[in-house]
Amino acid sequence: MKKILSLILLLGTMMVFTTETPWAASPEMLRVTTWGGNYKDTYESVIGLFEKANNVKVEWVVGSTDSHQVKARQGQADVVTLDLLHSLSGEQEGLWADLDPNLIPNLKDLYPNARHSKQTVFANLGDFVLAYNADKVKKAPTSWSDLWNPDYKRGVALYSFTASSTLSLLVLEAKKAGGSERNIEPGFKRLVDLHKSGNLLSMVSGESELVSLYELGEVWIGPLAIGRVKSLWDKGAKHIKFVRPKEGTFGLITTLNVVKSSPKKDLAMKFVNFALGKECQEAFAARNLYAPTLKTAKLPKELEGLLISGTNVENLFIPDWVQVNAAKGEWKERWDKAISQ
Repeated sequence: MKKILSLILLLGTMMVFTTETPWAASPEMLRVTTWGGNYKDTYESVIGLFEKANNVKVEWVVGSTDSHQVKARQGQADVVTLDLLHSLSGEQEGLWADLDPNLIPNLKDLYPNARHSKQTVFANLGDFVLAYNADKVKKAPTSWSDLWNPDYKRGVALYSFTASSTLSLLVLEAKKAGGSERNIEPGFKRLVDLHKSGNLLSMVSGESELVSLYELGEVWIGPLAIGRVKSLWDKGAKHIKFVRPKEGTFGLITTLNVVKSSPKKDLAMKFVNFALGKECQEAFAARNLYAPTLKTAKLPKELEGLLISGTNVENLFIPDWVQVNAAKGEWKERWDKAISQ
């Protein structure tokens, strides 16, 4: 009798576990590289939606852009957040898997240039606009060529020579004069002329220094990251205006790649699709001032016109960064010599 009772109790216990507390499969782990601070915070504000839908736990691999590529190379990441230069370098190295449109349906709704290659996609965008002090520059500029306007003596500031905006300006001016990344001479001459004309007041390495120069009224015109324009407005500097020149602005581009060696490529592709979806894209716009690459994403009213969108996205000027990166050391040596004479 005792054996029968024990058997009944055992069966009852098994039924309780079977019907009331089923064993759920443990979530998979997906390793995604990201920068720290606000960028990671924005990811975390929406990632629960992805984790719940896919029974996955995202492990953030925080570090610098250089370290993200190293992690991919060492098989310590499944998805990497990078800039365009590092993504293209990784393509040459064979680090990335081809993106699967079947697992990333949001690809079809991106701006065309955001699908940069079979392996690299733009996640979000900032840009360097042409900022100007409306108290000093009475007529709104329309072209990067306005930096050479003789009325702006000692009124122009650029980022340092090896900064992406200055290198983009160098290549743009070369191309306008029939050159290219492989024939930089026409662009180099233009930048030297800008220096010799007396227009170029300063080349700065830090954005905070450049913002201060605009606040103090010492700089009248030059490229400035759109987020810094917003910072100036927030400080009350409403006389600082900006335009997106006819040749296009210079991109601050965040990219995504799936690591070819990842054992979880399908799940990694689904993460990329989530990062390109409305929730994630709109979160980065509202919280970080990074414009969506998803055409259907909505911008907050107060950011319309400030963040790049529509035809301005398609008009971004994007040099061949692989070629530029290979040559920029030599160009920098030439520049230092030219301005010291």
